[in-house]
Order: sequence, then C-alpha cells, then structure tokens
Amino acid sequence: NNVYHFHLRPRHDRVPMDWLIDPFSPSFMQRALFAGALVAAQCALIGVWIVLRRLNFLGDALAHGVIPGVAIAFLLGIDITRHSSGFYRIDRIIEGRRWAPKLSSPFIAQGRLAHEGDYIVAINGRSTADLPNYLELLRDKAGEIISVTLNNKPSLDGGREVIVKPLKSERLLRYNDWVDDRREYVNKKTEGKIGYIHLTNMGSRGLSQFTGDYLPQHDKQAMIMDVRYNGGGNVAPMILSHLARGMFAVGRPRHGTPYRTPGTAFYGYMAAVCNAETGSDGETFTEGFRRLGLGPVIGTRTWGGWVGIRGGKPFVDRGGTTQPEFTGWGIEGEWLIEGRGTDPDIVVKDNPADIIRGDDPQLDAAIEYLMGRLENEPKVWPKQPPYPDRSMKKKG
Repeated sequence: NNVYHFHLRPRHDRVPMDWLIDPFSPSFMQRALFAGALVAAQCALIGVWIVLRRLNFLGDALAHGVIPGVAIAFLLGIDITRHSSGFYRIDRIIEGRRWAPKLSSPFIAQGRLAHEGDYIVAINGRSTADLPNYLELLRDKAGEIISVTLNNKPSLDGGREVIVKPLKSERLLRYNDWVDDRREYVNKKTEGKIGYIHLTNMGSRGLSQFTGDYLPQHDKQAMIMDVRYNGGGNVAPMILSHLARGMFAVGRPRHGTPYRTPGTAFYGYMAAVCNAETGSDGETFTEGFRRLGLGPVIGTRTWGGWVGIRGGKPFVDRGGTTQPEFTGWGIEGEWLIEGRGTDPDIVVKDNPADIIRGDDPQLDAAIEYLMGRLENEPKVWPKQPPYPDRSMKKKG
C-alpha cells in the first residue's frame, strides 16, 4: 500500500520531502533504520579500537567471533618494479615450497621459466606497458593457463613465451617466505646454535608446522617459539606438553651415538615471542609457556580474547551468531587472559618503523636472551661416566 501510494500519487499533491520520508513509513523499515544507525555507531567506535590494536577484523570483544575481510588476487609469486618503458622487471621470484605447486611461484613450480632481471612484456599477447597495472590482465585467471612473454630487455622484440597458472592468493607463499627468512636470520646470527619455529595458528596447520619444524631442530642448544600473529585453535596444550617433556637420561648402544630419553625431548633453553595479535589458543600457549617455566615470554601483551566459542548459529539471511562458552582460571583461583591478555616477561614493542626497515627487535631480544644464557650457563649433555667394574675382583 505504501509503495502504491508513493509511486501513483500525483507529484503536485506531495508534501515537500515526502519522497524521502515515505520509504520509511513501514514499521520494518523504521526498525531497519534504527538497527543500521546503531551498527554504524558501534562500528565507528570499535573500528578505532581495531586500528589501534592493529587488527583487520571485527569481533575481538564480540563473543570471540570475527567477520574477516576477503581479498582475491591472481598472482605470479614475484616482486617487481616498473621500468621507465612501462614494462615490469622481475626483482625476485619467491621459491617457497617448490614441492607444493600452490606454495611456490608459478615461474618455478615446473622448472625455472623465468629469472630475476627478466621483464614481463606481455600477458596473453597484450603488452603490459599499455596498462596502469599488469595485474588487470590476470583478473579471473586463477588456475587457468595463460601465456607470459618474458624478455631480458624492456622490449617486445625478441621476447619468449612461457605458459603458467597464476595463483589465486600469495598469502601462504609469502607467509612461508617470511618464516624461512626468520629462521635463516636466527641461524646466521647465532651460528646455528638456536632453532626457530613459527606457529601460524593452533589448529591443524600450526600442529603440522610444529611436527615438521621441531624434529629437525630439536638438537639445537636453544629454541625460539614464535607465536606472533597466531590465530588460535585448540592444540596449544599438546604442543606445551611436548615442550615440557624434559630429558632425564642419556643412553648409548654398543655401536652408535648417544641418545636422549625421552627420544624427542628438548635439552636446552627456550623463549617464546608474542605480540598484540597473538590470540585465543595462541594465548593459551604464551600463558602456559610462562606458567610451566619453559622460558621467558618476550614481546608485547597479547590479544586478550581467550573465551572460546562453538560453531556459529546460522540465520535465514546467511548470517550467524556465536556466544562465549569456554573460559578458565589459574590454579591460584583467578581468571586468566580474557580482556587483559598475557603480559610478557620482557616487554619489547614492535615499532612499525623498525618493521618497515626490515628489523625485528622482538626476535633480536629473544636471540640476545638465549645467547646470554648459553654463554653464561652452557647446557651440554652429561659426559658418559666410566664403565662399571663387573670383574668381581677384590678391591684394595
């Protein structure tokens, strides 16, 4: 009725501004307007807090739920600069995990098809110099076969054509590249004495990272457990229980080298690194790491969102809701983590200017602490004692 009234009433009979007011005559539109205004105010307030905490999603204080942003790109796993000719020079090809096609650059996933210094001069036969951004030519091309024309000079003349499949996202590729860079940084700076493990979450991926990265490094003299940006999950107790498994004996076979008991226990110093984006079960890890006496926690106070949820309750409009359901307290009888987060033992702030320069003050602080411990109190395996005399000879 309101729609009919609005559209068919003669224009000369309308009250000024009636065209603006009439759509809100139905009660459901009035409720929607109120809800929209309320959400707009809440988002403005929460948005400021999210920016200050360097988060990119909504829901830190809203029952542990999130509304993540979505960005889709179809990329080639390279770093480029634009030449004055308009063509693009390949400065770096991200190798990543070459055994996993989605975790390495398409240019090296099936043999090395390009090299640093090459120019991307055309994609699917269209010159890259004619567009503001060559990525326009990769739109909606993820998983599809495309041709890329490369040249060792910024020119279409003499170019060679290669066939590749662009990636839908470079997120995991660049994440693994960052982890590899951090591990190599620690290895070089400590001359191989300290191991490094980063856990992206406390789910299946984080557990796979731990099992894959721990064993090759568990003979190191010290270990850095990096849980910065950890998205949480539920496997932190499993990882903590393994790290807390101390070596209590050394054995040796008749032929071979000594071994420890338990066989995968870590015998050395440890430190954990966290920041404001260490959340949920990542905070279980940092709190547990400190309370179990595994080593100091270094960095900044964690997220403070420890109360957990179950699966979402769907709405008919394909939205959903969750509610807080799991929390906990310490053995001293006080509530843990939620709202406050875990305070580090050694506070080191990650200044954005340092990060832009490529510095990592939090990781440097962990290295400095562990190297100091190794220098002052070296932790080495106990030497084998003399074999016992079983000859039954009388002594003296």
